[in-house]
Amino acid sequence: MTNETQSPLPAPATTPATAPKKVRMWPLWFVIIILIAALVGLSAYGWVSIKEVDQLKFQLSHIAKDDGSQSLALERLQTQTNKHGTDLLTQSRAVTDQMATLRRQIEHNARQLTQVGGQSRTDWLLAEAEYLLRLANQRLNMERDAAGAEAILNAANTVLAESDDPGLYVIRQQLSKDILSLQRVSKVDREGIYLKLEALIDLINKLDQSHYQTLHNNEVDADLASTEEETELATSDGQFTRMLKQALNELKQLVIIRRLDEPVQPLLAPDQIYYLQQNLRLMIEQAELALLDRNQPMFIQSLTKAEEWITTYFSQNKDDTTLLLSTLSSLKEQPIDPELPDVSQSLQLLKKRVALLYRQHQLPSANTENTDGATAQ
Repeated sequence: MTNETQSPLPAPATTPATAPKKVRMWPLWFVIIILIAALVGLSAYGWVSIKEVDQLKFQLSHIAKDDGSQSLALERLQTQTNKHGTDLLTQSRAVTDQMATLRRQIEHNARQLTQVGGQSRTDWLLAEAEYLLRLANQRLNMERDAAGAEAILNAANTVLAESDDPGLYVIRQQLSKDILSLQRVSKVDREGIYLKLEALIDLINKLDQSHYQTLHNNEVDADLASTEEETELATSDGQFTRMLKQALNELKQLVIIRRLDEPVQPLLAPDQIYYLQQNLRLMIEQAELALLDRNQPMFIQSLTKAEEWITTYFSQNKDDTTLLLSTLSSLKEQPIDPELPDVSQSLQLLKKRVALLYRQHQLPSANTENTDGATAQ
């Protein structure tokens, strides 16, 4: 009862010291900002990772393509390697065959060296004789030197005599005929003819030129006389006499009287005589070149031309002119290119003999070698 009658206790008085505190929001915002930054960073990292994955996929696709091209290159390289291997195998077989052939050649040469004995000296002598015969034919056909070809043929005959081979009788017989045919060729003294032509060149400067001086002087005197007559007529006679003289001169020009029983002498100016002498010198030098070249037509043509010029343009009653003309006439009659015989028959016979000896000593075939080896076994 007591409790019911008690009046309720009064509420405690609130003081400012015991009032509730205000909540702070800035840590929450800081956390939110950090979370947003983290989300942005994660998003950026994810985007970069996606780009890297795409790049890796692109690189993987290129690597796959490169692997395909490399596989094709490897296949081509393998094909080329196989081809080179086949070629090397073929070449090795060819080299093996060549080595076998060389081995048979060496064995054959060894047998020949042991069996033939003095046969090698005969081969060398025949080769030397063939060379000399070839040289003689070249000397005769290209240089047209019969004396040199004869000397070479005599040397070849001496070499064949040293071989002491009875099979060379026909060759030496034909060689003797060739030597005799060369001895029958007329000898040409080219050095003597050349020296005569040089002497003629020196004699050209001594030819008489008075004939032309006389003609030139007569022509000048005639011109001076006609000029004096015209001057005299113009001073002494009258006009009628001068006209009459002019009419007579014109009449003389219309009518020309020539004597057929006398040769016509050509007229040259004195300054042209020098050029005439030089032309004669060149013509004789041309004859010298034709002599060295063995050109008979050019030799005769050059001497004939020089003879015509001397006969036409120089006095014939002088000893130098007569000597020059007689020397040119005698030189034209000398042959400088005689006909040469054919000396190639002995060379042909010797070549046949050498070919016959080569066939007798030729290399035996591979079948023969194999048969000999089987027989030896």
